[in-house]
Amino acid sequence: MKAIRYLAVVLLLLTGIVHLILGFMAPGRSEAVLMILFGVAYFVAGLTLLLKPAAGTIMGMIFPLAGLLIGIFKIGPASWSTLFCILFAVDAIILISCFYIRFFQHKET
Repeated sequence: MKAIRYLAVVLLLLTGIVHLILGFMAPGRSEAVLMILFGVAYFVAGLTLLLKPAAGTIMGMIFPLAGLLIGIFKIGPASWSTLFCILFAVDAIILISCFYIRFFQHKET
């Protein structure tokens, strides 16, 4: 079932674009560089998941998990905006999808 993989690819690419836009919209803020780096990482993970699923699932688990952990421990839930909550929900969907692909889906991908 490639639908889950394609869902994860689309979400990774879109999240990468959103992170890049947010990073370039606030160049003076300290977290702008981190947002740009995450944007590039998400985008590369999406392309890798599309072209090389085995490596892409690992990247698709690492980057969203790192984003969630940074969001929880560095940014803190008290300062989350609606957009951050949406990005965290998307991270969770990507993480679950890649975990499922990696450990439970048959090797048809």
